[in-house]
Amino acid sequence: MSPQAMLSGVTHQCRNCGHHLCRRPLTADEFIACSVCHSLDVEPLQLVEQPAPGPFHDTTVVFRVAGSRNDAAGLIKTLDLLFKDDGLAEIVAIESGNQLQQRAGGQ
Repeated sequence: MSPQAMLSGVTHQCRNCGHHLCRRPLTADEFIACSVCHSLDVEPLQLVEQPAPGPFHDTTVVFRVAGSRNDAAGLIKTLDLLFKDDGLAEIVAIESGNQLQQRAGGQ
């Protein structure tokens, strides 16, 4: 288990799609289904001793989506599905239009 997973509370990983999940300990009669692909093949992550990592840094990622607002909405929904359970990523801002070109003085 990576240091990021330990900090975020990630406890399980789907063997089918690789999605990480944050779940409390289960009783013997409970099971977990992946929230992305709905597979029941979910395994608990094991703590692995690793050397102390360096400091963590925030990273900003920008996506430029060509097409309609519906295309952009589809990307945002997909990102939400992929990252909603891991606590590692968050959507901070959404801007429409070509903001980079406008800031550079373009049309």
